Amino acid sequence: MITQDELKKLLHYDPDSGEITWIFKIAPKINIGEIAGCICKFNGKKYRKIRILGKYYLAHRLAILWMTGSFPKNQGGHNDGDGTNNKWSNLCQETQSQNMKNTRLSSANTSGFCGVHRCSKTGRWVAEVRVERKKHSLGRFINKDDAIAARKSANKLHGFHAGHGLKRDF
Repeated sequence: MITQDELKKLLHYDPDSGEITWIFKIAPKINIGEIAGCICKFNGKKYRKIRILGKYYLAHRLAILWMTGSFPKNQGGHNDGDGTNNKWSNLCQETQSQNMKNTRLSSANTSGFCGVHRCSKTGRWVAEVRVERKKHSLGRFINKDDAIAARKSANKLHGFHAGHGLKRDF
């Protein structure tokens, strides 16, 4: 694992723009001042990853190391859900459970609202919420709007992020 001192000798992090640029040429293809790394997909979401001396790091984790002196104890995340927005004001040090409360709407979702689906057997709308890896039923409803209201209430009760379940194309 790279240390903060080693990182600061190789890269510069701008907390306002979120950009990480090379300040030392460690390979022939690297140019000083160039934005480090590339955009990749990881778990269906885009992130910037940076290769340093043969090891890959996610840029948001390097930004946290650069600013605090240590890698995040937890997973780390992006407040706006955009894995490429590494501005310091957008980064947070979250647990996996907390980070799951800020996921975007799945492309497989058919109801348009996270945690709400239509039961194929009964035709009723089902509302569910998953907290700390446990699924909780919120009820079965004739009206889709009632199922959505139940899920919105659960989101508030369990501290879900305001952007949870939104359609975000990053």
